Amino acid sequence: MRKITTLLTAIILLTNTIAFAESRTYKSSSGIFDYTSDGVVTAYYGDELVSVPSDIDGMPIRKIGEMMCFDLGISTVYMEDGIEEIGESAFEGCSATYVDIAASVRTIADRAFANCDCLTDVVLGSENVTFGYDVFIGTGYLNFTVPCTANLEMLTDKISDAKGGNDFGFSIMHNALVESMTEKDIFGENMFYCEDCGFKGSKYLEDISLPFSDVSDDAWYYGISKTPSAASILSAQQQAIEITSDCPYRRTFHSDRGWAYQMNAYSLNLKENRIFQSMSRKGNCYDNSDMENFFGILKQEMYYGTTYYSFDELKGAIERYIKYYNEKRIKEKLGWMSPVEYRLNALAA
Repeated sequence: MRKITTLLTAIILLTNTIAFAESRTYKSSSGIFDYTSDGVVTAYYGDELVSVPSDIDGMPIRKIGEMMCFDLGISTVYMEDGIEEIGESAFEGCSATYVDIAASVRTIADRAFANCDCLTDVVLGSENVTFGYDVFIGTGYLNFTVPCTANLEMLTDKISDAKGGNDFGFSIMHNALVESMTEKDIFGENMFYCEDCGFKGSKYLEDISLPFSDVSDDAWYYGISKTPSAASILSAQQQAIEITSDCPYRRTFHSDRGWAYQMNAYSLNLKENRIFQSMSRKGNCYDNSDMENFFGILKQEMYYGTTYYSFDELKGAIERYIKYYNEKRIKEKLGWMSPVEYRLNALAA
């Protein structure tokens, strides 16, 4: 009898423990969201611009819950990196026209954006997404903006299944930049280069000229100073932010892990302009190899073996070289064209 009593007591305690561990629902301090203790956003009460954070009141958010914005009158959807899943019918029937899906999202469940007849633009931060059934069924023509390295053939198959047809297209905008800093005997320099994915995901950043209003002048954004300084770095960053502001999608600035890119002011500028900050992995210099490759070319062709007697002389030489690199320097893999010429021919095609 004692054994039976002990067993029943253990079962009751286990049942109570499981019940106690069940997910609880909370209201966010802003009053905009309901969310659960296991990191799922379940309801939205805000305005037309929906921005789903990856953290609410200290709770990491991993999922946008089922029917969170079902049939709501909203216009735009953003979500922060850290969210991994979009639940079934999460936005079904809503009036959103633009959706920016975070690069961290790996699963989009059945009918997540079904019958959103106003939806026209969808940004996929990553191609590594698993789509459920009829994710985009009932929508009109959709323009998908995808990463430069995306396998378009694979994505075409995925999205065709998710949409129930082929009524969509791809565009790949200049929303990723790489940056780095190098030092020579009498100066430090900081440069950004923009990866214009209009070249079908080319990985060779040094071969791509930027598609801005004046490609011949605005291909590089750089700050040159006599010593590496926060001022020159932030100046170059501001140039890049302003000149790429015509990009309608959320941009990414990539760098190595240098001190310059860990400054609070640097990170804050990116956050204020809704720009993702990306850094190379620790101990992996190849993550920023495109930028370092350009520095190697620049040093080899205009610095080594040449004596510069003043800062202004060296600064002028760098500026002339960058202009030459973009407008005149030809490459075999660009069909013996310069980056600007190649870019203009691609736009005219």
